[in-house]
Amino acid sequence: LRKYVHDSSHVVEMGEIQVKENLTYEKRPVVVIDYKLKELRGKSTGLVKILWDATTGETT
Repeated sequence: LRKYVHDSSHVVEMGEIQVKENLTYEKRPVVVIDYKLKELRGKSTGLVKILWDATTGETT
């Protein structure tokens, strides 16, 4: 275990997240960052890069 160093950016406002009864929450995409078509064996597949959390910059 390591000692936690307090950082004010880690504080989450209660109004921002709505927690359900089973302690889960829903993440919604913020913006589509990139989109491209990839072709493999004659088939096209769309690849999308999405920004999920604007504060942390988490993308997939």
